[in-house]
Amino acid sequence: MDMNLWRGRKVLITGHTGFKGSWLTQLLMKLGADVYGFSLEDAREQSLYKLSNLDLVLKGECFGDIRDPEALSLFFKRVNPEVVFHLAAIATVQEAADSPRDAISTNVMGTFNVLNQAVSSGARVVIAATTDKVYKNREWLWPYRESERLGGTEPYSASKTAAENVITMMQLDSGDSVITAVRAGNVIGGGDAHKSRLIPDLADSWLNDQVVALRMPFATRPWQHVLDCLRGYVLTAERSLLGVELPPALNFGPTGSMTVLETSETFFQALGAKLSWTTSNLTGKEHYKLELDSNLALSVVGWKPLLSMHEAVTQSARWYGGLASGSSVTELVARDMDSFLRLDSLADASLERSDYL
Repeated sequence: MDMNLWRGRKVLITGHTGFKGSWLTQLLMKLGADVYGFSLEDAREQSLYKLSNLDLVLKGECFGDIRDPEALSLFFKRVNPEVVFHLAAIATVQEAADSPRDAISTNVMGTFNVLNQAVSSGARVVIAATTDKVYKNREWLWPYRESERLGGTEPYSASKTAAENVITMMQLDSGDSVITAVRAGNVIGGGDAHKSRLIPDLADSWLNDQVVALRMPFATRPWQHVLDCLRGYVLTAERSLLGVELPPALNFGPTGSMTVLETSETFFQALGAKLSWTTSNLTGKEHYKLELDSNLALSVVGWKPLLSMHEAVTQSARWYGGLASGSSVTELVARDMDSFLRLDSLADASLERSDYL
């Protein structure tokens, strides 16, 4: 990642109070960008946004709903961003199952509103985050490539697939703005406050010495550390700022996958504990097999994971171990960020900018 490209550049993140949004905010600020945020206000006291006091360091923020085009328009006019990262969404399968109407209105109309405002305001680069679950899942052994057929069968994947159709439509009429869809695997790391996700559930069970209830213990997922995923988003934006022609969508995920049970065992082992688990009742429809092919991201933006799946799970576990031992969230963010940026600098040392021009 190139600090010279980001220093002083105006960036707007939708969903900046969420898990990925909070990490992306801090990563871009570390790179020197002027970061603004538009999001629903996060009422959770244990959210990474609140525990990191991001309201004190952002250049500006607005609490609002991306389904409100007037509020978006006012904030875009105020900020006039050059780069937009659109992360705001109903972000989990369980949330969407509980409120499918909100999932469809937020993920579809909200995406249209954000992209429409980004194009209208003259943003140069728009990175629109969707998910690995937009692919029509055939429960096959092979990883999904960007050219595979899309299609959702439950509210979350259906709404995200529809959002991809909106992105495609906007890409065809985006003026001077370049819009790229980014599809990430299952993102994990410290500071996730979503209680329907595996890592926060494992952490709660470990802290309270409880039996872990696993919905689908033998389902496989492409787990990756949040900073690996966000590095993919940032590199995509960098290549776009440099004038590199990009494909309409890019996958960002690890090679292979791990089962929910393997991931849980690795998490507990990293904390020196033994996993006790049972199977919970499954609500809603989820698929058992999912892997991503990220070779296109490697070839066009030079991205590949810097952390293995095992390392990503272990680092996530050690975050919660550090928190339980008295480390502050600020210290834990700094530790993970500095360690990751050292890996990034080593990876970039062998890549010249001329490779992409």
